[in-house]
Amino acid sequence: MPSPDQLARAGVEAILRAFERYEEQFGRITRRARRRFEERDWAAGQLDAIQRLGLYRRVVDGLVREMGEILGASARDPAVWKGMKALHAEALEGQRGADLAETFFNSLTRRVFATVGVDPEIEYVDLDPRRHRYGPLAIVYRTHVRHGTTRAVVAELLRATRFGVPFAALERDAERVAEEIDAAWRAAGAVDGPERVELLEPVFYRGSAAYLVGRIAGGETALPLVLVLVHEDAGIAVDAVLLSEREVSIVFSYTRSHFHAEVDHPGAVIRFLRALMPQKRVADL
Repeated sequence: MPSPDQLARAGVEAILRAFERYEEQFGRITRRARRRFEERDWAAGQLDAIQRLGLYRRVVDGLVREMGEILGASARDPAVWKGMKALHAEALEGQRGADLAETFFNSLTRRVFATVGVDPEIEYVDLDPRRHRYGPLAIVYRTHVRHGTTRAVVAELLRATRFGVPFAALERDAERVAEEIDAAWRAAGAVDGPERVELLEPVFYRGSAAYLVGRIAGGETALPLVLVLVHEDAGIAVDAVLLSEREVSIVFSYTRSHFHAEVDHPGAVIRFLRALMPQKRVADL
């Protein structure tokens, strides 16, 4: 009969394999979002959203059954799961997707034990993204410095966001976006114009729209910035400019469908988003 340590190791290996399968399938679906947007294939995009939404449950359901097969009579033994958590944490050390892997582990323990409240012995408690895991190379945004006009820096960041199809009227959109930014900047009481725009590298896709997410900064003033892009007959166009925490929080509301975004460093992206929406819970993001 396997020892508790052997059971724990076999269980963790199964959990890591399942999470790897989940991430591979999740990533494959997510990477299709850009092509759906460029090709205006909204029906296929909707099917992708449905498929990805059910993926997590399917993988966890399968893993619950596998845990029963591996652990047998010890499937609900807290001592075995305590050992599994320790081995799991050790395996995640230095991994960029550790935050999501911890959440995945918690989903499994809650399914197995039907946990009410929090049990720190068998699940992860501190799920806030931790900076030390990613190091100085985890820069998830690019900076566009404003050397001249606001219009010029907006045009620069739009050109830097390369799609397989062109903008219908990039300069016109840049002018309109700049007018709204300058008005919001004055309304915030800033004397000088914004110094820079910091834009997240991943583009966020949902429905028939794409979202560029970032912030405008200068001196002691900072404003969130979300540009909502649509793909019309003539090409890509800026459909809306969001410049307040309230507007951005609504876009990222849990009541809306999930975004599809290719994110290499999820914890770093969550930290960036939390700075834009400090009232949002990390769990929601």
